[in-house]
Amino acid sequence: MISAKITTDLYSLNGATPGILPNRIRLADGSTKTDVTTFTAEEVAAAGYEGPFNISSYNLDETIPVWNADTKSWDMTVHPEHAAATYVPSLEEETAYVREKRNYILGMSDWTRLDDNGLSADKKAEWETYRQALRDIPQDAGFTGREASVTWPTKPE
Repeated sequence: MISAKITTDLYSLNGATPGILPNRIRLADGSTKTDVTTFTAEEVAAAGYEGPFNISSYNLDETIPVWNADTKSWDMTVHPEHAAATYVPSLEEETAYVREKRNYILGMSDWTRLDDNGLSADKKAEWETYRQALRDIPQDAGFTGREASVTWPTKPE
């Protein structure tokens, strides 16, 4: 697990995503200051910066800080790779996936139903049994809607 803690203060310029202060800011009297360590809070505010808006420690593998300009705060969102790795489809989604997979496999064997497919009578019977087993999957007593509950029939050679 990689953990991150930003130790530099982050400031927002006109509501934009916070970042570190620039090395130079323009003061109200038109002069500039170029040493960040000497900037006062009043000078930073007069230059249009708000903050600091720091981020607490977070796990880089699981979350990403995203600036929320409306609330002027950091929102921690789930990292896309972590979300994908931990996603569990709903029963309806997985059942639909199983049916789509079954229909695809049936479609790939449609050629066996043609009169001029070149199969022997025994092979035609094997393919017919195979295709019927595919069609019977949703009615199988052990089918829960989850792919793990499916025993896919063996395709004839």
